[in-house]
Amino acid sequence: MPVLSALSGSPRVISWRVAAWHGRTYAFGMAPAVDYVTIDDHGVMRVGSTHVMLDSIIASFHAGASAETIAQEFPGASLEEIYGAIAYFLGHREQVDAYLARQDATWRQAREAAERNPPAVVARLRAEATHRGIGRS
Repeated sequence: MPVLSALSGSPRVISWRVAAWHGRTYAFGMAPAVDYVTIDDHGVMRVGSTHVMLDSIIASFHAGASAETIAQEFPGASLEEIYGAIAYFLGHREQVDAYLARQDATWRQAREAAERNPPAVVARLRAEATHRGIGRS
């Protein structure tokens, strides 16, 4: 049986099995290989072919949500894709943890940059809030 990468290309049939039971022969085809986690052009891990980030699924999973609950939170992904993404995470924990650490650093840098140089609308809203006394202790 061939070994497949979790991030392989197009779906394909993995193998066929033949079994004999009570004198009859049955052939069982395995389902096509499915990529439950893909990496987009920006290096972001996504659930299957959806736009749902693996980060979101794992955050919900860490918070104790079941796969069924996560599927309700992210209707763009099927229950099968959610289970597949969780299985991928559990099977590739070091790789996913390193990815999540990179994502955290990226978001932290983006927040810090936005705080240093806020968009004009944010500056106006902050000035208005200060003028009205909102947010003062």
